[in-house]
Amino acid sequence: MNLNNKLFKGRYGMSKLSMVFIVLGFISIVYSILIGLSWRYSPGLLTGVILIAYGFWRCMSKKIYKRQAEDRAFDIIIYKIKGMWYRVKVRLGIVNRPKRDKNYKIIKCPICNQKMRVPKGKGLIRITCKKCTKKFERRV
Repeated sequence: MNLNNKLFKGRYGMSKLSMVFIVLGFISIVYSILIGLSWRYSPGLLTGVILIAYGFWRCMSKKIYKRQAEDRAFDIIIYKIKGMWYRVKVRLGIVNRPKRDKNYKIIKCPICNQKMRVPKGKGLIRITCKKCTKKFERRV
């Protein structure tokens, strides 16, 4: 049994949220070093150390269910942010929405409401529903 297995046995381990805290802590420390403030007057240095300590504390926690609940809440927030960012990109024209095929029309079976794709511009066509095998005519 190696040291890693002994160390993390019964512990939560590394997660995305823990990694975010650790990376933000390192970024805060590097930023405070780069701007050249003394460690006594730099809240960024203290903030960085606290974030790194909290990230490692989460890794070593034995309260697995609480850490999982925190990770789920974090994933939901990230999912919402990604959705908002995608909508902004669509509005700005950076990403195009998937376009429907213009050569087909979606119709529903009058009996079972099964959706079917039929070619446009063919006039009156006879359609057979694959679900209920009902035959009907429709102008497309």
